[in-house]
Amino acid sequence: MSGRLPQGPTSPLSPRELQVLGLVAGGATNKEVARLLQISHRTVQVHLSSIYGKLGVPNRTAAALLALRAGWIGRDEPGDSGGALP
Repeated sequence: MSGRLPQGPTSPLSPRELQVLGLVAGGATNKEVARLLQISHRTVQVHLSSIYGKLGVPNRTAAALLALRAGWIGRDEPGDSGGALP
């Protein structure tokens, strides 16, 4: 993880990207994220690709870890119910 990302609560991600990443960090699959946010599966993929590019990470695990450590998302994000979604 490079040192080029903002420190503290400032995130390079849009509010919608943070919403998607919060659900992903809570264990949601792309299909579950699409259903919960009422968007297409393809839109979820586009958001994730954008997130990876902005954060300079290769995958959803690295993106979630970086965002959690930076404080951009919390462990109590919607969809984080111990691995089970509503």
